[in-house]
Amino acid sequence: MAGKEKKENAENIDDIVSMLDNFAMSEEGRLKVRVSDELKDGEVKREYHHGRCDIGSAFACGIPFDVIEEVVNKDGKRN
Repeated sequence: MAGKEKKENAENIDDIVSMLDNFAMSEEGRLKVRVSDELKDGEVKREYHHGRCDIGSAFACGIPFDVIEEVVNKDGKRN
């Protein structure tokens, strides 16, 4: 790796660390990073997230929806 490439990689890493530091100091609860050709270098776009998808879900409530449950009768025998 040439000296210029190493410097660019180090700058990219510094940019990522800075982004994560700023996020950690914010009151945001989630971070999603996407690379886009639609934005200029260094430009940031925020999007609103409509809440936490797992709250109230079958999985979060402990209700499996993709598992076939075994039926056990009164005697404790499986049907």
